[in-house]
Amino acid sequence: GMVEMGVTVGPVSISEKELVGIMSLRPRATVGVLCVSSSHQNQGIGQALVEKCEYIAKNLWNETRLVVEVEPCNGNALRFFDKYGY
Repeated sequence: GMVEMGVTVGPVSISEKELVGIMSLRPRATVGVLCVSSSHQNQGIGQALVEKCEYIAKNLWNETRLVVEVEPCNGNALRFFDKYGY
């Protein structure tokens, strides 16, 4: 399997009292590509890759959130990431 992880700029909520609900842009840890060969799927490889990305985001980049980018038409990817809370 392989994963492409990087930093993208995207909207985040600002939670200060006077600015609740206002959005701003800031860098965020992002998984752009995650794939596992069909002959190796359903063996925990994808889960291991997601867990490694979460570890890198949290422990190396000091990010509390990890964002995944999935094409809306990719049902398999949507179900996979939904299973892990994304």
